[in-house]
Amino acid sequence: MPAVPLNRTGLMLAEQIINLRRGDVLIMMAQKSAHREGQATLREAKRLGIPTVLLTNATDSRFSKEADVVVTVPRGGDNNKVPQHGPVLVCLEMIVMSVASSVPQQTIKSMKRIQDLYRALGK
Repeated sequence: MPAVPLNRTGLMLAEQIINLRRGDVLIMMAQKSAHREGQATLREAKRLGIPTVLLTNATDSRFSKEADVVVTVPRGGDNNKVPQHGPVLVCLEMIVMSVASSVPQQTIKSMKRIQDLYRALGK
């Protein structure tokens, strides 16, 4: 399934947000701070009727209140004083694998095609 990261900041993020379409799902990784890039992305998702899934440890954040689904992901030991990104990435990987396993034939076909493209580009 096609997936596109929204990973730019400031005005450059607009060029990525403009590509959001009805039928998409927004998976967002964020913590407590309600930065303007996240707020703008959520507003556009809401405008388009795109469901949003938030992966966070900050279940009381503004983003948590606006997301359709909040997945609580512990982010750090020692009373959350040492932030760790690994648990969030593991959760994201589990979501990717779940989606891929829901359409196994399409997934295998895509993986074979991407391997062919890798070989073609690697030589």
